[in-house]
Amino acid sequence: KTCSNTSQAFVILVTMSIPHHVNKELIASSRWIALKKINWIDDKGRKREWDSMERTTTKPEMMADCVDIAAFIRVKGSENRNVVLVKQYRPPVNSYMVEFPAGLLDEGETPEQATHRELKEETGHSGKVAFVSPKLAPEGGMTNELTILVQVDIEVEREEEVMKCMEQSLEEDESIQVMVVPLSQLFERLQKMAEEDGIIVDAKLWTFAFGIHCAKQFQI
Repeated sequence: KTCSNTSQAFVILVTMSIPHHVNKELIASSRWIALKKINWIDDKGRKREWDSMERTTTKPEMMADCVDIAAFIRVKGSENRNVVLVKQYRPPVNSYMVEFPAGLLDEGETPEQATHRELKEETGHSGKVAFVSPKLAPEGGMTNELTILVQVDIEVEREEEVMKCMEQSLEEDESIQVMVVPLSQLFERLQKMAEEDGIIVDAKLWTFAFGIHCAKQFQI
């Protein structure tokens, strides 16, 4: 409840606690994922419990768990940008998904280093890092996973190089299809993939595309 009276607001604030963890209990663990129960105190001072999944590969000193890569490719001198995407089967949703290129940080890596490595491995492309986001939580209600969104700009000499198939460096158990989509058509292309082709679009990518769509719609 919002209170306009300053003295009343002060009373409300001092009687509330700052939510915080008490401890975590390990429920189950595998090579990649751990399920934990978080015992915590809410803003009213009540003891609460919350189930959470955590990546076992992330070390305390690491900035984040992974990077998501918004890679834009264009011909030098042109304003027509294309976005580099990947399509792969994701067992948890039992479907193909279209996503930004992404990957886990290795121990000791910076987000920029992980970006260059993962982009080259998954798509064969390399470029210049133009922007690095702060830490972002893709699904804070279920997991403590943190990602960093990195923008990479790629320039080529000729138009035919934009859609050229580059040599990937995939792991033995990886199967990734690279897609290059004109940025101006991204929202419509994702809509078609979802509705007609039965592909699930990653939420981060969809939100990015929807933001572009809204900017056009509202003439921002």
